[in-house]
Amino acid sequence: MLETAITSQYRVWNENYNPLQGDVLPGTLGVYSSRLLPFYQAIIEDCEFLAKAMHAQEIIRSIEAEQMKTNLPVIYVGDTVKVGVIIQEGGKERTQPYEGVVIAKHGGGINQNITVRRIFQGVGVERVFLLHSPRIESIKVLRRGKARRAKLYYLRDRVGKATRLKQRFDRPI
Repeated sequence: MLETAITSQYRVWNENYNPLQGDVLPGTLGVYSSRLLPFYQAIIEDCEFLAKAMHAQEIIRSIEAEQMKTNLPVIYVGDTVKVGVIIQEGGKERTQPYEGVVIAKHGGGINQNITVRRIFQGVGVERVFLLHSPRIESIKVLRRGKARRAKLYYLRDRVGKATRLKQRFDRPI
C-alpha cells in the first residue's frame, strides 16, 4: 500500500533524463531513476517498522497509565516527607514509615523517583523511592523546606544542626 502511494505521488526526475532511452514509464508524468528504487524500498520498510513501533508505544503508554497513582502530593526538593513503605516479614505485611528530607528528584511519568535522606543513629541513610511503586502505600509532606538547588547533595557533608533547612511558608502542605 505504501509502495503504490510513493510511486504514484512522488516523481524523481533523473539528471540524465533522456526520453529516447525509455526513461518515462507509461501512464506516469514523471521519470523514475532505477538507482533510487532501493532507497524507496528502504523508506517503505522504515515506515512499516515505525507503524509497528508506534502501536507498541501506545500499548506501553496505556499500561503505564493504569499503574500511575493519582493521589500523590506535590513534592519539592527540600521537603520533609514521611513515606509509608510496605514491608513483608514472614507471611505478614506491615507499613513502615520512613521520614526524611527529599534531596533529589529524578525521572518523570511512571519512572519518577525521589531520594530521601535521614540520620539514623548518627549515620546518614538515603533511600530512593519509586513514587508509583505498589510498595509505597502513602507519602505525606510534613514540612516545606527552602532550597535553591535541584539536588541537595551538599547535605551529605554537613553534620548536626548544619543539615537543617529553613522552613518555607509560601507553598501549602
